[in-house]
Parts: sequence; C-alpha cells; structure tokens
Amino acid sequence: MLLLFFAYPAFSETYTKYSRWGGGEPSGGGFGEWYETLTWMRYNTPDPGMDYLAVYKKPENLSIPYPYPDTAYGVMSWWDYGHVITYWAHRIPNANPFQSGVGEAAKFLTAKTEEEASNVLNALGINGKPGARYVVSNAYMAYDILQTIGIWVEDYGYYTRIQTNQGPQDVPSLKYYDNMEAKLHIFDGNGLKQYRLVHESPRNPYNDEPYYKNIYNILYGGNIPVENSGLVKVFEYVKGAKIEGRAPPNTTVTLTNTIKTNIERTVQYSQTTSSNGTYAFTVPYSTLGPIPGETQFDTRPTGPYTVTFGNASKQIDVSEKDVLEGRTITLNLV
Repeated sequence: MLLLFFAYPAFSETYTKYSRWGGGEPSGGGFGEWYETLTWMRYNTPDPGMDYLAVYKKPENLSIPYPYPDTAYGVMSWWDYGHVITYWAHRIPNANPFQSGVGEAAKFLTAKTEEEASNVLNALGINGKPGARYVVSNAYMAYDILQTIGIWVEDYGYYTRIQTNQGPQDVPSLKYYDNMEAKLHIFDGNGLKQYRLVHESPRNPYNDEPYYKNIYNILYGGNIPVENSGLVKVFEYVKGAKIEGRAPPNTTVTLTNTIKTNIERTVQYSQTTSSNGTYAFTVPYSTLGPIPGETQFDTRPTGPYTVTFGNASKQIDVSEKDVLEGRTITLNLV
C-alpha cells in the first residue's frame, strides 16, 4: 500500500493563489478565505466520527443506505466545493466535483422557502437525522452563479430588463433574492427559524456584493447594509427553540436581536407575527453561548431576545440546549 503524507503549511504560507497540493484556488477565488473558514470548521464543530485517513469498504448492496455512525453529518454546499470541504474541514460534503449530489444541492439552494429547503436536507437523512448539519456558502454562489444553479432544476427568471438613463440594462429580478442561497448569504439568515450564521471568513472586496445589495434596496424597497461581508460563511441547521406565550389579541408581536459576527460585523435579526391571544416564534440562536461537544460558534447575539408588543417589550435568554433540542420557553406578555 502506498501512503501519502501531507505537510500542512501555516496559514500565512497558504494565502496564495495556488495550494501546496497542486490545484488552483476554489471556484470564484478566495483561497485564503476558504482555508480559514474550513480550518475553523474542522476544529470548532463536532467530530463526525469518521476517520479521515481510514479506508472504507464499498458496500456490496448500493441500494441500502450506508451505515454511518450516529455522530456523522453532512455539509451542504455547491458541488464545486465538495473536495475542499473534505480536504480542509475533514467533513462529509453532500455534493462534490464528481457531481454526486448536485441535484439535491441545486434544490436546496434555489428553494423558495425555509421549509422547502429543510425538506431537502431531511430527505437526505437517515436514522431520523437530517442529511446535513451545516451549510457553507460563498460570494461566488450568491453573486455570480446563482442563475446557473437554477438551471440545474429548470428554475429561470433571475434577471429582468429595466430602462435607465443609460438605456436598457439587465438587473437582478426580485426572484433573485427569493431563494435559500440569498436568504443565507445576502441576508445573513435574518428571520430564518432553523438556520444560524456561526462563522464567516475575513471580508473580501468582492465588487459585485455592494451592487446586488444596492439593487435590492433601490428597486425592491430593501434596507440592508450595502457592505462587503465575509467571502465564505458557515450556517448551522438546528431544531430551534420555541418562544411562546400569551399576548394581547389583535396585536403585532416582534422579536429582535443583534448578531455580532467573528469579524465584528453586526446583523439585525428579526421576526414578526400576529397575536390572537397567543404568539409563537422559533429561533436558531443561543444567547448564552456554546456548550462543550457542540458547535463552538464565534458569531452570536449581543444579548437576550427582545419581544415587543405595542409600546411594551420584554427580554428573554435562550440556552444552547434549548436550540439544539427544540425546547419550548414560555414568555407571557400579558
């Protein structure tokens, strides 16, 4: 048997266009950002219980699901990045450059609702567990190839033509911002119930990001910061904690928090619902920090959730076990 040994260079040495293992940087660039993020994932997410250097025997009956250990989980991303997820993060990608899993990846990323996207992950699962615990996205997916991803599932209409003072121009349509990839990467998961941003790479002056955010604000009435965020982002799929209780009937109840990322960027998180005497929210972020053996996230709320109704408000903390186990917390507003 031929054994290959790899020397892992220091991060400063890898921040170059080409890697030491012979390949170019990942699709869309960002070698350093991918290396930083996936190295973080390797050391700050639970061990999947699969030996990275082991040799696994191919099952004789491929129609039977592979007997993964209960600790195993997948990482959802576009197929371009499957091998770097394996190589740097030592994690199992749901899709890879052999184009295995590309259909499921396209369905997830172009899903129009959070529920539709979660159905894709749940359908990939075995033993009652979702097929992926984490989602990794980058700016190339969000701002360059989103329309291409849509083609894989015959989903079109990501651009529209408008008249400007410089003549007709093709710009992102409202549909461009109405899919899971946009909800995660462009909007940082704001308002999602079971997906939370847990880490992002250093910023990269990716020229298209401010353009796409500015278009959303000007043409579609948005109010998102026009800024460069992390080039690569990691989200975690969790059960989510349920905050519920009594509230004045026929009122609007709003939940808010400020999320501070590991690169000192802030994201305003909010949900809104109507009360018929009771209300309920499902939230993905723990306000009390990580716990041993689970994700050691460095992106987290700056304080408790604030629940507002009329001119009054109350605050509530949520533990990591509340989020991971889907516990219910009662907060009566009246």
